[in-house]
Amino acid sequence: SAVSGDQGADMTQPLHAPYATGLHKLSVGLAPLDIAHWFEPDRQWPEQMANKGAMLRFQHGDVVASLPESAAAQDELLETMIAHLPRAHPNLFTMEPKGLRIQGLHPGGANNPSLWPIDRCGRMVQEDLCLMQADGDRFVLTAASLCAPSGWKLSEKLGQPLIGIHAPVPGYDVELAHRVQRVFQGLQAGQLVWRTNWSLATEPTLFMPGGHSVSPVQGDAITAANAGTHVWLRVERQTLTRLPRTGAILFTIKTHIDPVSSLRGHPELCAGLRGSVETMKPEMRDYKAITRYKAALIAWLDAQIGP
Repeated sequence: SAVSGDQGADMTQPLHAPYATGLHKLSVGLAPLDIAHWFEPDRQWPEQMANKGAMLRFQHGDVVASLPESAAAQDELLETMIAHLPRAHPNLFTMEPKGLRIQGLHPGGANNPSLWPIDRCGRMVQEDLCLMQADGDRFVLTAASLCAPSGWKLSEKLGQPLIGIHAPVPGYDVELAHRVQRVFQGLQAGQLVWRTNWSLATEPTLFMPGGHSVSPVQGDAITAANAGTHVWLRVERQTLTRLPRTGAILFTIKTHIDPVSSLRGHPELCAGLRGSVETMKPEMRDYKAITRYKAALIAWLDAQIGP
């Protein structure tokens, strides 16, 4: 596809497979990232941008929010993205006298000065954007454009520190909180790092603010025969960078949704997912709502792995 620049890649298998290790553990797992790959337009661009457009039109209050103290950081982010996107993705973004032109989109919102800058930035990319700012020794969520939340509501998390945002995640406070805090404190201006995480869902919906949940009907409908098409891999590609002028940290979240059946023909990925589900702590499996259909999913994966 012209969008993703992944000609020659297998167009059916997921772009990122953090479960391929076959071992589930809570980890920060950050790696350096070249600025050219800060944003990741891919083959899901048309439908994800259409979803964003609809969310911003009909549920704006649910997906965009900001605190007054984020104004300068939002301005810096807007400047940075407008300078970066045409350079990194000239096939998608062109700077014109009237503003940014985005291929295949009506970019009215991206160039609308009456919108908050975080809102304008969110209309340019598939990624969700969260601005975190230092408040003493804590980092607080001060602005976001969030059209694909995985189990959290922006209205409840705005103004919250990292520990408050991640409160429901089993083990976060003990195993991860201090490490994440160190990463945020140590991140240098202009440094870009990334990581991925994954979960499973029983529907391919991007906007899932209500948490990981599976109705009994959904759970019981999943069998060893149909788990491939009834269970969805939900992988988040996340980046962190510090804006040099304001010191705010931008956290981007790009959500990839693929049916588990996209692993068919890739026994090593099936084995990785199987191992990751099996080694997940029971309380994490419950939190991610996998327990109800775990046996059916494992049976489907076993059938792909073969003897």
